[in-house]
Amino acid sequence: MTFKVAIGLAAFAGLRRSEVIGLRWSDVDLKGNVITVRRAITRGEETTPKSGKPRPIPIAQPLLVMLEASAMSKKSPWAPVAVTGAGKLWREYGLNQSLKRVQKRAGRSRASFHDLRHFFITELFRKGVSAPVVQQLAGHADLATTQRYVDMVASDLTATIAAFSLPGRVGPEGV
Repeated sequence: MTFKVAIGLAAFAGLRRSEVIGLRWSDVDLKGNVITVRRAITRGEETTPKSGKPRPIPIAQPLLVMLEASAMSKKSPWAPVAVTGAGKLWREYGLNQSLKRVQKRAGRSRASFHDLRHFFITELFRKGVSAPVVQQLAGHADLATTQRYVDMVASDLTATIAAFSLPGRVGPEGV
């Protein structure tokens, strides 16, 4: 469950690897359904998130289930949310290696831990979330940065053009 929480935080909340490592139970409000990203840990050093300020992120249902199950074993509000199987704080290398092992067992192509953040941002756009909202959830200062994260596929183009066939849609000049 421990690695699954780390994956969930990246894929369903868009947390950077350093933010996953820095997240504490005091940053998670399960009743209010929100995570507040307040810190990041890189190379063992605690800092602010990359944006330099805290950011609230509503908790998606799949992540909520993982967090509720994991919360039962929390030792204190200051304990890390995502820990190793031994209950230790993750390190960057450990998260990357764990992801590689999971992918190998599943017979999947290799992706980086950061690709989970790309997934989060891309899925929000596919679900019709506005660019400024995605930018805020991702903690990007510049919308151009957010746009670089979007991984478009051919089916996105087909689905977009299919919108012209939806009932109630008319073309230019009422045609």
